[in-house]
Amino acid sequence: MSRLERELDAAVQAEDYAAAAALRDRLRRLQSDNEAAVIAANVLFYRAFGSADLRLMRRVWARGEHVQCIHPGANTISGYDMVLNSWELIFDGMNRQLSITLDDVACHVRGSMAVVTCVEIIKSAGSAGRVVATNVFEKVGSQWLLCCHQGAPAPQPGRRMGL
Repeated sequence: MSRLERELDAAVQAEDYAAAAALRDRLRRLQSDNEAAVIAANVLFYRAFGSADLRLMRRVWARGEHVQCIHPGANTISGYDMVLNSWELIFDGMNRQLSITLDDVACHVRGSMAVVTCVEIIKSAGSAGRVVATNVFEKVGSQWLLCCHQGAPAPQPGRRMGL
């Protein structure tokens, strides 16, 4: 997209507003397509999480030592293998699937990186919880893969966190 953004800047500088409008529209379509793909990747992550599907979880994460995960109340876990080991431990401790719904989902894409923020509403047999999450995706080839997930306890609905 940066090439198109440079072309848009050049068209505006040259006062070629017809070309600038066409480039602007093309950029908007690409941005919309990327946002849809990132949201789909985010949904896939939560499908893997809720169903304790380690095979699917392996597919949604990027490979490398730069990959990080911070589960609520835990320290940072770095590297693909360690992150997936942490999910395996979580899944081993789950006695059934979770119901995970998302609230307040926001997505921002810039180039080959994207950030999704949301509130996870997690329900299991007899218990429920809310986690505020940040998921960072990177575009690898044509795929959006998760490279960082951070979850922290969320305030209860109607309560705001004090700063």
